[in-house]
Amino acid sequence: MGSGHMAVIPQQAPAAPDPRARLSAVAEDVSSALEFFSASFGPPALKTLTVAPIPGTFGQGFPGLVYLSTLSYLDPMQRPAVVRDQEHQMFFSELIEAHEVAHQWWGDVVTTNAYQDEWLTEALSSYSALMWLERKKGPKTLDAVLEGYREHLLKEVDGQTVESAGPITWGVRLESTGVAEAWRSITYEKGAWVFHMLRMRMGDAQFLKMLAELRRRYEFRSISTEDFRALAKEFSSGKGSAASIDAFFDNWVYSTGIPTLKVKYSVKGVAPAVKISGTVTQTGVDDDFSGDVPVQVQFAKGLPQTIWVHASSDPATFSATLRQVPVRVVIPSSVLTKK
Repeated sequence: MGSGHMAVIPQQAPAAPDPRARLSAVAEDVSSALEFFSASFGPPALKTLTVAPIPGTFGQGFPGLVYLSTLSYLDPMQRPAVVRDQEHQMFFSELIEAHEVAHQWWGDVVTTNAYQDEWLTEALSSYSALMWLERKKGPKTLDAVLEGYREHLLKEVDGQTVESAGPITWGVRLESTGVAEAWRSITYEKGAWVFHMLRMRMGDAQFLKMLAELRRRYEFRSISTEDFRALAKEFSSGKGSAASIDAFFDNWVYSTGIPTLKVKYSVKGVAPAVKISGTVTQTGVDDDFSGDVPVQVQFAKGLPQTIWVHASSDPATFSATLRQVPVRVVIPSSVLTKK
């Protein structure tokens, strides 16, 4: 064996995190979100907005003032290792700014009646942030975040899913269910899903009109869940829309349960008179869980076609005449389901 000296290479201490690293990016995102929400919902609570850091992993919004977690100001690789995963990076780099800015409308202009209604302002702020993110990075990014929310809600704790801990109207009482994630996941994440599914039912134009009217009608007033249900009925159209919205709220707001939905279909005939028929089967929820479900018919060319089917404990049938042969018939990702 030879002998010699081991070279000692001095280690350079890592640079201290610089809280100014993302200052320009944070300012740009706040400005962009403020502009987007103002155009969509009307003017904010006040004409000026001050944004300041606050230690910790949270943010807060008050009229004319937003506190953002100090982590949102750091370069992503300078954040603590525990929050460097993709989900946390998305939250601290993209969502927290827009969510807290959205509270200038939902929570500051429009308030809520009681703890049972507090989900409205948090869910609206969460989904407003997602709409802004969709505008900034595209629908696939929105879908990816909602998919993460789905996974959180379906996570099993002591043999039950987080979502089954209680309905969203339980508010802070969800913290006493023994499921640590219940209040956050149900209020913020299931709440975002509730608004996303309403948007898919109404279409973008009607959905944004509804939110603008919500802000106008309840300016510096409080709103209840029942007030919001009535407003949703006003902006829903089509045969049986009122009853359909009632069923939607009964299932997704006042109850628990995420169904498993399966679609089967057959195709006959040739273009331009293709006959499609099929069934939608719903399982994994109580027998009284029922409502309209979109079945998306996808084609090799052109936009997909949506057929609305009333799903319940019994298999629901559907049929339609199409101008071309479909390549896929699916329950779209815009529906909160078990996979």
